[in-house]
Amino acid sequence: MKSQTGKHPLTRHITALLGSLLLCLSPLGVSAAPLPPGALPPIISLLLDEEPPSPWKVTKLKSFNIPPQEFVSFDNELYFLFDSSLWKTDNTPAGTTLVRSLTNAAGLTLLGDQLCYTGSDGAHQYLACGSIDANGDYAPHVVPRPALVTDVAAGYAGLRGDAKSFPTLYDLSGGWQLYLPMFYSATIQHVGISDGSTMNNYALSLELADNYISAVVASTSLFSSSVFVAGFASGIGRELWEIVAGGSGANLVANINPGSGSSDPRELIHLKIGSGVSTQHRILFSADNPTYGRELWVYDTNSNGNGANLVKDIKPGSAGSDPKGLIAFQQKVFFWTKDSFGSHLWKTDGDNAGTSSIHLFPGAFPERPFTERGKVFGGSLYFPTSYRNVYRTQGTDASTVKIFNGLVQSADVLEVPMLATAYNRLVIAKWGNSSGVRKTTLSVLKAGGGAPAKVADIVGKLEKMVVVNDTLYVVVSRTISSATKYYLYLIEPAA
Repeated sequence: MKSQTGKHPLTRHITALLGSLLLCLSPLGVSAAPLPPGALPPIISLLLDEEPPSPWKVTKLKSFNIPPQEFVSFDNELYFLFDSSLWKTDNTPAGTTLVRSLTNAAGLTLLGDQLCYTGSDGAHQYLACGSIDANGDYAPHVVPRPALVTDVAAGYAGLRGDAKSFPTLYDLSGGWQLYLPMFYSATIQHVGISDGSTMNNYALSLELADNYISAVVASTSLFSSSVFVAGFASGIGRELWEIVAGGSGANLVANINPGSGSSDPRELIHLKIGSGVSTQHRILFSADNPTYGRELWVYDTNSNGNGANLVKDIKPGSAGSDPKGLIAFQQKVFFWTKDSFGSHLWKTDGDNAGTSSIHLFPGAFPERPFTERGKVFGGSLYFPTSYRNVYRTQGTDASTVKIFNGLVQSADVLEVPMLATAYNRLVIAKWGNSSGVRKTTLSVLKAGGGAPAKVADIVGKLEKMVVVNDTLYVVVSRTISSATKYYLYLIEPAA
């Protein structure tokens, strides 16, 4: 029960009692930072399930016993999955409701004007799509798929791999979507292409990764798309393959580790250089080679099938530089490597001459730039580091500067910050301990620059930060007496 002011009736009594206790303990060397007017100590906020006052509006929409996943904007509302059930919210607690119970649902996505997901009836994996009917209800239908001879001859094996990562959905040109892999039987993997009403499928004579798919879509023209994947084939190993939408299978791009060895392509990224009909499409990725070790490679889709080329032998010898964190910015790909001097921030356009180191984080145990978690905002690339800091760069050493110091309270900041862009601001989220209680803190940076300003405190560990239609949501977890709950919050600027 709460008073008309929205505060618990015991709040002022508990706060006063705690204040008196702290005054009694202060001669013994125990002290606490002063609290803002009306604020509760974090431990009291946790017990009373209240939020600290914040400059921005923080609205608790719903609590769950496992984290909500896969947020999609549909029919002017936010839809998401929780425990294989479909939920929606109109950004009010009362309007956060169950839409439909599903079975083994995953892969929530939009396909044209329909909301689609993959499910399982225990024997078959299927694609279901639907729109909002005249009664305002979501009415999905199972998309028919072509019958497979192997369903009868070898028995249907179902979906291969981790249900949380399969199938992976990729947007193609013309309102179609690729499901990779959709299903497999025996040793043949199948992919499905669907527009939400029908599905075509074709077999791949290669085996895709069980635990992940390193893949990227390159729409090389208005009417065609290709999906580049790391796939294994007997006698070739795990190499880079191209699946052309509407084609008859997968084509080997390059056998970078000759023979049956595997180059194991990772961190694929699509780089566009130029614009219009003269646009160059390049696929960059790291791969392992007996001579060079793991280095950066490039496949130019305009090269008429001439294969992939080494971008630069950054660390000569068979050990390789092991490039990581590939992210596209300013028609370049940024990444980082590490050697005895520290962590190096690099940029490349896919050519040897266009590849250069732009910043060094020195030391035997240097900061690691998490460029893969970076966000482009206001003409700059922002990225967090392993030291819980946030940096900004425009592609030069001079422009690479720290704009957020996450180690001001080093013992209290526990993980690398998360970044997002919403409301024409860069949002920086971090979590740590405050008076023994986990707390998530949100700070924002305006497009005009300046220093990040704190806008919200939420009791709990930060689990996820999602932006849908320029609206910010966060999920935090709280554990009390060994029971963990997950809370979905709407975060909005103050009116």
